[in-house]
Amino acid sequence: MMMSRYDYIKKVQEDAQDFIDEYLKSFIEETQPILDHTNADDFSNEFYQWMSYDGKLHEWMDSSFYHYEAEDICDYTENLESDTGLWEGLTDWRKIRESIAFWSLKQDIWCAIEEKLEELYSDTEPEEETEEDE
Repeated sequence: MMMSRYDYIKKVQEDAQDFIDEYLKSFIEETQPILDHTNADDFSNEFYQWMSYDGKLHEWMDSSFYHYEAEDICDYTENLESDTGLWEGLTDWRKIRESIAFWSLKQDIWCAIEEKLEELYSDTEPEEETEEDE
């Protein structure tokens, strides 16, 4: 079933939110001492390192990938994977396309997660005082 670009982006955003809903609380509980001394970029980087360490996103992707068609991903991704080493040894073009689609979708979802984390973090940061506030 083909999906539109709009539906693809919407699904990526939903999957990113689902991932955050599933893992963010555990991340914060496990890394609170580090988070107390970070800015928005560091927060996102810490989350990426944490979830990559034991393959949380990759494992999660394995279960959500089947909701997409490889062709849709390749048509609509904003992060088309080009690292040929990820499909090295594959000879069937369908398997190569599926590999490209998987890694591209993973990057699309990570980018959406990162945007959502930046929004979340900026909503919790105290505003800096300006001269007008004083």
